Amino acid sequence: MAVKAMLFDLDGTLCNTLADLAAATNTVLGEFGFASRPVEAFRQYVGNGAKVQLRRALGAPVEEALFEQMYRRYLAYYGSHYLVQTAPYAGMVEALDALLAAGVRLAVVTNKPQVMAEAIVRGLFGERLAPVVG
Repeated sequence: MAVKAMLFDLDGTLCNTLADLAAATNTVLGEFGFASRPVEAFRQYVGNGAKVQLRRALGAPVEEALFEQMYRRYLAYYGSHYLVQTAPYAGMVEALDALLAAGVRLAVVTNKPQVMAEAIVRGLFGERLAPVVG
């Protein structure tokens, strides 16, 4: 049976978003008086969405009202800084091109918000992947 379509996750699969996720989280932590975390620590923090990532980076519970303020600030900051250091993994563009040449349809399914997901995919991969579902 020939493969007709492939669905990809975005963060950590098609592209390395770790530095931008860490920068956004660390910016918010600093603005609210918390210590920043090393970028490598974010390998353990990411997954399951931005709220979980932020809670993991905090390392300790905070009042829910404060957390929600921090989360809103995170979304605002990341929303204008998600393509600063984010880049495709080495060889990914060529791999996608080979799949397309073989007639495979390619799409993205991610827990990242739709607008950001589309902007990242279009900015890094052009029209190679469609649809993009955030």
